[in-house]
Amino acid sequence: MRLPLTFLIAILLGASVGGAWGYLRIGPSASVEQMIDTAQAPVPGEAPAAAVPAPRAYVDLQHYEFGVMQNGTTQSREFHFENRGNAPLELIAGQPTCKCTIGEVPSEPIPPGGSADVLVSWTPRALGDFRQTAPIITNDLRAPRIELTIHGEVIETAGLEPQQFDFGRIRAGEPATASALITSNDRDAFELSVETPTDADGKPLLTAETTPLTADELPEGAKSGYRITLGADGQLPLGYFSETVTLKTDLEDLPEVSPYALAHVEGDFSIRGPLFNQEASLLSLGVVSGSVGTATKMLIVLRGEHADALTLEVAEVDPAEIEVSLGEIEHPKPGLAHVRMEVRVPPGSPPVIRFGNDQTEYGEVRLKTNHPDSPVVNFRVRVAVQ
Repeated sequence: MRLPLTFLIAILLGASVGGAWGYLRIGPSASVEQMIDTAQAPVPGEAPAAAVPAPRAYVDLQHYEFGVMQNGTTQSREFHFENRGNAPLELIAGQPTCKCTIGEVPSEPIPPGGSADVLVSWTPRALGDFRQTAPIITNDLRAPRIELTIHGEVIETAGLEPQQFDFGRIRAGEPATASALITSNDRDAFELSVETPTDADGKPLLTAETTPLTADELPEGAKSGYRITLGADGQLPLGYFSETVTLKTDLEDLPEVSPYALAHVEGDFSIRGPLFNQEASLLSLGVVSGSVGTATKMLIVLRGEHADALTLEVAEVDPAEIEVSLGEIEHPKPGLAHVRMEVRVPPGSPPVIRFGNDQTEYGEVRLKTNHPDSPVVNFRVRVAVQ
């Protein structure tokens, strides 16, 4: 098929005119970005679309390279946040990958042009390389989750051995002790003070005694040290006991260390239930739907001379999403008391995680009694509400 000559000339003329017009508008060496900007430019005579106000989160340094730090010491870092947008910026602490503590997150939104600091603290519990993250949730759509990362190496120029005070199994009402050595490899002498945990009334739960180590008692490579002996006078709460003890020194590499004091306290009380592990004093509720909730029934048993006059009440529940109720005290026979207990996560509960791992602590339930050797009965709770 032959096209008319006039039709071909019209096609060529149109292409030439179009190219020349593009050359005049964009220039001979326009980039792709320029072409896009030109294509998106407002049409003459039309008002440009108004920009929607939005926050813009900026942090001065997301990754903090700490370097070398002493095992068991607590260190912290302030991360500086700015709002470079034109709407208020909201910051919320997320769930860190370690037992880091995200503190001092501003409760009020950061105004445009404003700034705030977020403090992240951490305590490594093992030697070697470590890398942990602490997320901050924002309302900036371009940066809804900002990962604050800390990295370093944990060494030991001074140390604690063992790294916890383990009483093992002890009987309620009977005294017990646990000890550890704190030493320095580069100082001939150093100062030491010990702070023990207290109960709700401020009364110390443990006693502490420090004794300087002789040359024969010092571990290989150590120049000085102390033996720290903790004592339990028989008044520890029944069940699994886990509290931190604070050791403070004038050592540059070990100014403060917080080991755990652990014990499994047994007595006249026992707790039974399908989800309860008596050996670990642990109630495992597992993963729970927050919209549905869950509940489990348990039985508290007291045997002995104090059973007939028993009183029992709920003293403390952590986290608050867990509810605990006690039934009437029953006496099947003299010297025996039964109390039925229900532990539940009610429907509509918000998300919470208490799994007792590297990320979170266990939950805990404390019961107050009038038993002279067991004034407090406690157990741990493992739960994750989704």
